[in-house]
Amino acid sequence: MFLPGKNIKQVGNTPAYDDIPDSLLTVGEIRKTVLSDPDKALYMLDVAEERKLLPTYQINWTRAQIYGSAKNMERVAVKWGKLVLEDDSVRNNTQYYFNMCKNLVESMIATGEYEEAIRYARSMIDVIDRAGKQKDNNHNSYWAIARVYRAMGNPEEAYKAMEEALQFCRQQIERKRGMGQPVVSNEMKLYLYYQNLSEWLF
Repeated sequence: MFLPGKNIKQVGNTPAYDDIPDSLLTVGEIRKTVLSDPDKALYMLDVAEERKLLPTYQINWTRAQIYGSAKNMERVAVKWGKLVLEDDSVRNNTQYYFNMCKNLVESMIATGEYEEAIRYARSMIDVIDRAGKQKDNNHNSYWAIARVYRAMGNPEEAYKAMEEALQFCRQQIERKRGMGQPVVSNEMKLYLYYQNLSEWLF
């Protein structure tokens, strides 16, 4: 399978491999570069891979993000994202796997791969269940499912999934409050869900 963005030896006036110091080949520096020059950022990932400075899953994950958000090449982003999920470092980490599935759903909505997007969104639920995590974390999963159904033109199923997202999000807020944990980010997410729902109804 050919995947663009790998083994680019020269991009425009980008310096050769030996001219880029290792100190600039970090995920943080590469993400800064994305803002002004996505192609150079992809080149820097190639260099980091050549020098074995970053884990493979991190390199491919960043490639997926660049193609999806900066270059609007969602189909390429999907291919890199699927490759990330094959990495044991991601498969064995609940949060990593969850987050990558979430990214894939976003890209698949953009490409119209709705059935597969639903499958990945439901795998977000499965991975939380297998890890024994609190089920109220599933509000993100159901929100993703709702967005896919809305994109498919199925408002009834989208509404059902959004109701699940709202219920789980409210439960999470109550649980965290009971434990004395901050809930500002959760309340913001709940507001976003209600905002989405109101927009979808009109």
